[in-house]
Amino acid sequence: MKPTILFVILPLLSACSLGRKTPNPSVGIKPVPMSALSKSDTESLRSAEKLKAYPLGRYIDPNNSRIMHEAHTLYRVESPSYWNLRPGPAVSLPLVRGRDSAKVTSPEAAELLVELNRQKQTTAAVIQSSQTVSKSLGEISAQLEQSKRQTEQNARLEQDLVFTKERLSRLEAELQSQPTRGLSEPVSLKSGTLSSDW
Repeated sequence: MKPTILFVILPLLSACSLGRKTPNPSVGIKPVPMSALSKSDTESLRSAEKLKAYPLGRYIDPNNSRIMHEAHTLYRVESPSYWNLRPGPAVSLPLVRGRDSAKVTSPEAAELLVELNRQKQTTAAVIQSSQTVSKSLGEISAQLEQSKRQTEQNARLEQDLVFTKERLSRLEAELQSQPTRGLSEPVSLKSGTLSSDW
């Protein structure tokens, strides 16, 4: 084991000692007299970077809740400068400054307000309609219950009528089957029977 370590370490140590240092060749740059370009020439060669300004209000630092940032403007590079590769003069657009939506009313806000009012009216109409439908359903269910009770009562009355007709026909049959006594036959009462019973 020790000989293998020596075989590995010795070439590494010798390589470190054999390293030669080569001198760095210096590159000679001769200064060229600079000529100033006009603004139009500069724009035709290179475009300017585009910046946007965003006004920020007070806010608490998201990384440390004990730090509050005061209102300030944040500038952001929307597009960096780049070389103009198109022939002809470059078109430069003015910077667009961000609007503070809390201070400026936009036409979209008016449209949103109109839509919000329309939605409120629609919601009120739907609520009123649902209350009317609910009231109507309550009345219909009460009428349905009353109709059920009347149907049950009519069924009982029909049963009673059938029972009464059957009873009446039975009684008539019994009357017809019994021998009838004529009213011409006198009822004989013995005079002694009444006095003795009393």
